[in-house]
Amino acid sequence: MAGSLDILQCGFEFLAQNRDILFENVLIVFNPNSCEECAHFLKQSPFRSTEMTFQTLDPSNFDELDPRLNSNGSNHLLPDPNLVALTLIIILHLDDLASRFMAKFEPTALHGSTWLVPNEVPNPVVDQLKLDSRIFQMVPSNDNNNDEDDDEDLQESGYEIQEIYRIGSETISLAFANYSVRNATLRRHNNEFLWSRRHDLGGLMFNVGYKENPGFNYRDENGELSGIMVDVLKIMAKKSNFSTNMLNTFDGTFGSLNANGIWSGNMGMLVNKTIDFAIADLSVTSQRSEAVSFTTGILIAANKLFMKVPRQGYAWTTFVDVFDNTFWTAMGVAFVITTLSLYVLFLFVNRETTIGFNTSLAISFLAFLALSVPTSPRQVPGRILFLSVLVMGSLCFWSYNAGLVSLLTVEVITLPIQTLEDLVEKQDYQLILEGSTSYEDYFRLATLSSNPTAAQLWEKSLKDHPNALMTSTANIEDRLLNNDKEVYFGEDLSTILGMPNYPCQIVASQKSYFRVNIAWAFQKDSQYLEVFNYHLNKLKQTGHLIVF
Repeated sequence: MAGSLDILQCGFEFLAQNRDILFENVLIVFNPNSCEECAHFLKQSPFRSTEMTFQTLDPSNFDELDPRLNSNGSNHLLPDPNLVALTLIIILHLDDLASRFMAKFEPTALHGSTWLVPNEVPNPVVDQLKLDSRIFQMVPSNDNNNDEDDDEDLQESGYEIQEIYRIGSETISLAFANYSVRNATLRRHNNEFLWSRRHDLGGLMFNVGYKENPGFNYRDENGELSGIMVDVLKIMAKKSNFSTNMLNTFDGTFGSLNANGIWSGNMGMLVNKTIDFAIADLSVTSQRSEAVSFTTGILIAANKLFMKVPRQGYAWTTFVDVFDNTFWTAMGVAFVITTLSLYVLFLFVNRETTIGFNTSLAISFLAFLALSVPTSPRQVPGRILFLSVLVMGSLCFWSYNAGLVSLLTVEVITLPIQTLEDLVEKQDYQLILEGSTSYEDYFRLATLSSNPTAAQLWEKSLKDHPNALMTSTANIEDRLLNNDKEVYFGEDLSTILGMPNYPCQIVASQKSYFRVNIAWAFQKDSQYLEVFNYHLNKLKQTGHLIVF
């Protein structure tokens, strides 16, 4: 058995060199009366000056740990938020009492903390290990630096620190570091991150749920499952050495919580443990996060209103719509000024032929139409005025023709519904959604105090209109094409990819509504969540996965 002081010194070296976790709490399990050297070492520890919290516990008295760790008289210890998530627990002597101490911890506390124990971990604890367990055991080993001390006891030469975890039913033991008793130093075998060391899942089979959705998960021309999420899954499977059994959602939906508290779609399959995780493009919401655990975001989606392109009608007013009213007014004023100027010029300038007012009016009119005029001035002032009038008139005429051609050629679409507020005001328009999605929940859970627009639309268009909740993007597209009074609200990327008639016959509003994270969902507190997060983040950092 390892010496208590050696284990304690090794534990503090472990604490100093393990950069995977920034420990905030250290719990040391030992009997202070049996190791006075340990108690003295703790008092002199340089870590005492840090912000870490240090506690000691005599395993013979479990109640000393924290009152909150006791579950109202039961024999199991409950996890304390201050002594689990970032806690290092060092057991100095692994006797029967300490073994029972470990076994009494609830799984959440056992896996949430990092443990350093002497000799082999007890079998009852090994049976509870998972992929994300942080259990390190110290096994006596020969220290290569102590060749001349072959006659020393094995335990005094050094220890090999092994990390113990399980993949499925297989227990894995990996050499993590070596500790030299003579030098009181710990040497790690490598500085890889925890999930880099445990990336190989040993061919583990996962049941993976999905929902067919354009762009993300769909069947190609050969009937093979393809899409963004499938491509990412294939990369992950190759990197982590696992296989998959793909299961389509049983009811064709993403999943929402009904009035009876039952989840549908991929969400229901996760809650019922039919699948291990889902690669459907699920929106991360607070309600869903209570039932499942989400990975880091894979992409960020915006939401818009989609509708049929409104029919553009033309009328006689189209010809005056080329210029706005201000410009037409300015042209009228210029026409009057030009007419009067011509009349006065020809009336008072010497040696100019006098013209009548009607002739001046005709000259201005023809000039604004870029046509030839019936007279020409003889003197320089008259010629300058004529040139100015003709140039101005020609520019206005040419600008009008160009504007009219553009107006009749380029169709400027004015959507009758620009916002959700427009849907509330215009009673003849109907909102439609994809059912059993976070968008249905957005309207269904809205209240007049928190989100009045969504609450009113739920009452007006959705609550008593089951036909307004669709099952697929293809069905939604058909509805929009056949009814110009229906408006769809949904995520823009999959909608655009899934509607071949966008943007020729179906258009989207300019305004984007709340943006949501799209991520994979795992069973609640899944032991595999963090290793998937690790690889997803690596894909982002290397540019293989771009969040957009």
